[in-house]
Amino acid sequence: MIRTLANALKIISIALLALMVAGGSVWFFNYWIDKEQPREVGRSVVFSVTEDDDTSTVADRLQDADLISQPWYFENKMRFSSVELRPGTYNLQIGMTTNQIIQTITMEASSSDDDTTTAGPERPSFAVTFIEGQRMEQNAAVLEAQWPGAGAEYLTLARDIEYWRDAYEFLKDVPADGSLEGFLFPDTYTVPGNGTVAALIDYQLQNFQDHLTDDILTGFTAQGLNVFEAVIVASIVEREAAVSLERPSIAEVYLNRVHDDMNLNADPSQQYGIGTEENWWPKLTENDNLARSKETAWDTYMAANIGLPPGPISNPGSASLQAVSQPANDGYYYFVAKGDCSGEHRFTFTYEEHQVAVAEEDSSGC
Repeated sequence: MIRTLANALKIISIALLALMVAGGSVWFFNYWIDKEQPREVGRSVVFSVTEDDDTSTVADRLQDADLISQPWYFENKMRFSSVELRPGTYNLQIGMTTNQIIQTITMEASSSDDDTTTAGPERPSFAVTFIEGQRMEQNAAVLEAQWPGAGAEYLTLARDIEYWRDAYEFLKDVPADGSLEGFLFPDTYTVPGNGTVAALIDYQLQNFQDHLTDDILTGFTAQGLNVFEAVIVASIVEREAAVSLERPSIAEVYLNRVHDDMNLNADPSQQYGIGTEENWWPKLTENDNLARSKETAWDTYMAANIGLPPGPISNPGSASLQAVSQPANDGYYYFVAKGDCSGEHRFTFTYEEHQVAVAEEDSSGC
């Protein structure tokens, strides 16, 4: 009897030990998998799941984004979980465990027997393109055309700088009465069926942050500018540059003027000040729009408005940001559009040379 009891206890002890080893192995395996992830812990990554995605495609894109290191592990975890992918745009962080990511981007699997289960998103996913040089009202109009009702919300959120300031360091110098103008990075974005306007704007801001490289930031500092000031200049460059190769020279002109406490004399800034829904970028004439623009803080010809205007006038792309970071070094202070309608400009050093160029380059018919 005693021997039988001892054998039973021995068997139980071995079984418990085996369970502990197995449990510890699973724990260590999970730990090792997550420890293998890149260690830029805390860096935000905007990640979208569309209706067309499956576990395999999501796993591959999570690996490409440095959010996981073992796609097969993610797929297996998904396979044995009672969850399914939830289309949407998510703000994930480097360092999240695989389980945390799964919990964020999934929902409980729906039951085919549940009559109360909804049939999915109310609208299909779509792609929206915001081009360089548009102001946020134009972005809103583009969005509204594809997503009725979203345009007004887009503008409301874009004008609420305090809603976003704490999430992005590059917004810290935007004044309290400022907006996201200039930081809504132009690109093509996929909006999932259950996506939100806030998630779309967050995606644009994340995209801006991704293009704000260390080299560009170093260049801004070398020009004596913080990010907000640099974006103001870049937004003007974006509106002026019809020929991409001229961006560094246009940036140089405005930066030289800023450094020498001069008026920028930037037509796009005036246009921004007087633009309306009927025409956001009205053509300036000496007797009409130009005269009215002098009543705004955006009139960079006014003697009282030396230096930069109150904020960005458009949303620039990476080429304009790069141009402000690394402007030309030719010593130009003036430029005027060439009269051949090529979109190119004639650059000069002095006001006298500029006056000659203006007289010789008549682009009024372009």
